[in-house]
Amino acid sequence: MRVRFFIFLVLFAFAFASSSLFAQNTQNTQNTCKPPCPNPCTPPCPSPSTGGGGPQFEISPYAGYIWNANNNGVGSFFNTNIWGVRGGVYAIGGFEIGGNWSWNPRFQPKPENTTAAFAGDLGFSQAQVRSNLWELEFTYNFGSRGLFGHTVKPYLVAGAGGITTNLNNGNSFVLNNRFIDVPGVSPDLLQAAQANGTLQNFVPGANLTNGAVIVANPTGTGSTIVSTPTGTVVSTSTPTGTIVSTPTGTIVTTGAPGSTVVVANDVLRNQTFFTFSYGGGLKVQRLWGPLGFFGDVRGRAIPNLFNGHGTNILEVSAGLNFAWGAQ
Repeated sequence: MRVRFFIFLVLFAFAFASSSLFAQNTQNTQNTCKPPCPNPCTPPCPSPSTGGGGPQFEISPYAGYIWNANNNGVGSFFNTNIWGVRGGVYAIGGFEIGGNWSWNPRFQPKPENTTAAFAGDLGFSQAQVRSNLWELEFTYNFGSRGLFGHTVKPYLVAGAGGITTNLNNGNSFVLNNRFIDVPGVSPDLLQAAQANGTLQNFVPGANLTNGAVIVANPTGTGSTIVSTPTGTVVSTSTPTGTIVSTPTGTIVTTGAPGSTVVVANDVLRNQTFFTFSYGGGLKVQRLWGPLGFFGDVRGRAIPNLFNGHGTNILEVSAGLNFAWGAQ
C-alpha cells in the first residue's frame, strides 16, 4: 500500500510539473508580440528580459562506500560507508572550483588485521577512530548532453586536502607492536621496575608512552622473535611462559633465557594525513527546479599513512545535486 501511494505521489508530481510548465509556456506565448512592437505597447506586451542570473553554483549532499587496499606498514583498514557534502562555483566555462567534506565512522584496522588484533589482545589501547576528510576540488564539466529530455554533464575531478582523525573512548589506537628482548632478567623483576617507574632503565630508547607488556621467554630456549610473511602472530600461554608462534606452528627463538618487553610501535592519535583524489562522474541536473542527481567514482591516496607506507582507496558515491544560476 505504501509503495503504491509513493508511486502515485511521484506520478502526480510529474503531472503537476508538466502542467505548470505547459501553462507557463502558453502564457508566455500569449504575452509576446512579434517585433517590432508598438511603443507604447498595446497589451498584451512582452515581459522584460531578466538575464542569465549570474554564475552557477552547486551543492551536493551524498552517501558512499570505500574499499581500502592493504598497507604494508599497518595492514588493512575497514571497508565502510561514508557521508558527506561537496559544492563548487563555476569559474570559467566548464571549470569549477569547490570543496569536499566527508565523515568516515571507522578509520581503523579491520578485524582481519592480525597485528592490530594482537595488540588489542595484549591490552594496548584501541579507541574507536573516526575521521573527517576535507579537500579542495577542481572539476572540469564537459558540455551538457541531452538524455530523455534532461541535462546530463560528464565531469572529471581532482582534489587535495587532509584526513583528520577523531578518537572516541580513548586517546590512541595501537596498530602494531615492537618486541624488545631483555636476556637474563625475569618478568617479576621487570614488572616491579614497571610499577616503580624504572622500566626505562632496562629498555633504553623504548617508547613506553602507551604502556608495555612483559612476557617470559620459553625456559631454556631464549627470547622470541616474531616475523612471518603475513604478519600473523598468535600468543599462547604455557606453564613455562608465553610462546609466540606463526600460523604453521613454527617457533623462532634466540638469545639467552629472560623476558620480552612488548611496546607500542605505530599508534593512531588525533592527527591529520595528507590525501589526494582523482576521478569523474555524471550529473543529471534540474530535474525538478534546482534538484538533480549525481554519481561519482574516484581513487584516493594517502601517500604516507605510517613510516612511508601509502594506502590507496576506491571511493564510490552518489547523491543529490542542487544547481542555481546560469547554466
